[in-house]
Amino acid sequence: MKKQQIRIACWNIKTLYSKDHELIPELNEHKIDICALSETKKKGKGTTKLNSYISIYSGVPKDQRATSGVGVSINDKYEQNIESIEYVCDRILRVKIMFDQPIHIILVYAPDINKPEEMSIDFYENLQSAIDKIPRHKKIILLGDLNARIGNEVVDGIKQKYNENITNRNGEILTEFCGQNELRINTYFPHKEQHKYTFYGNRKIKDYIITNRSFLPQQIIDIRVLSSANIGTDHKLVLGKIRIGAPLSKEYEIKQKKFNIESLNHESTKQLYSNRCQTHVTLNPIAQFDTPKTAWNKLKRKHHKRC
Repeated sequence: MKKQQIRIACWNIKTLYSKDHELIPELNEHKIDICALSETKKKGKGTTKLNSYISIYSGVPKDQRATSGVGVSINDKYEQNIESIEYVCDRILRVKIMFDQPIHIILVYAPDINKPEEMSIDFYENLQSAIDKIPRHKKIILLGDLNARIGNEVVDGIKQKYNENITNRNGEILTEFCGQNELRINTYFPHKEQHKYTFYGNRKIKDYIITNRSFLPQQIIDIRVLSSANIGTDHKLVLGKIRIGAPLSKEYEIKQKKFNIESLNHESTKQLYSNRCQTHVTLNPIAQFDTPKTAWNKLKRKHHKRC
C-alpha cells in the first residue's frame, strides 16, 4: 500500500474561546492534518465543524469555572476515518483514526508543577486507564502539554539527548510512565534553539509528541517547534512528521476481504452476527457531526469487521 506522511501537531493555545477563526487559518497555512489542543478552557464535551476541520473537545462540566480542557482539530479529509472518541476527562481525550491500521491518538494537558500532587496522580491514573484499553500491538500517539521537563540524559528506548538539561518532578514521572508503557519521547532530532523550546517565557520544553514502539523509528521523520505559527499564546506549536499507511478506502476493503454471506443462512450464525453488530454499534455510536453518507460508511465498515 502507498505510504503517506501526516503532519501532526500539539499546541497549548491558552483558550479556544474567540480563537477558532484564528486557529483554522494557521492550521491550513502550515498544512496540519491533526492538531492536539491543550488548555482550551472549553466547557462540556462534543464535536463541531469549522471550515475544513473537525473539532473534538473535552472540558469541565458546564456549571464549573472554565479551566484546563483538551481538544483536537482534524482535517475533514479524515472525517470518514474517525472510528471512535473517548472523552476520558477534562485533561485527556482519545480518538481512534483508521489508516492502514488503527492509530489511537491521546490528547493530554497535564497539571503543572505547582498543582497539588493529587491532581498529578489522578491524571496519570486516568491516562493509564486510557492506554490499558488499547491492545499492546496497536499504534499510539500521545501528545500535548505534559508540563514536564525531562532533561537530556539518555534513557535507552525512552528518550535521547536532544533536549534541555533541566529535569523536574513532573519530568521524572513522565519518563517513568513512558518506560512502563513502552513509549518513546521523541527527543531524537537535533535542532537549532528556535526549533527546540516549546515555551516562550523563560525557555522551557514541556510539550511533547510521544509514540509507542509499534511505530518503527524510521516512521518518525521529524519533530520540531514551528516558530512561525502564532495565535497569541506563550507556547509554540510542536510539529511532527510521521510516515504511515494510506487511509482505508472502500476499494481497499473490497479488494482485501471476502465475506461468507452464505453462512448467515444458519440461524445460529445469523444470531451471533446480529448480537455482535448490536454490541459494536452500542459501544461505538455514530458521531454527532457525521453526515448521512459518512455515518453509513462508518456503520458499513463496522459491520464488515463482524464477518
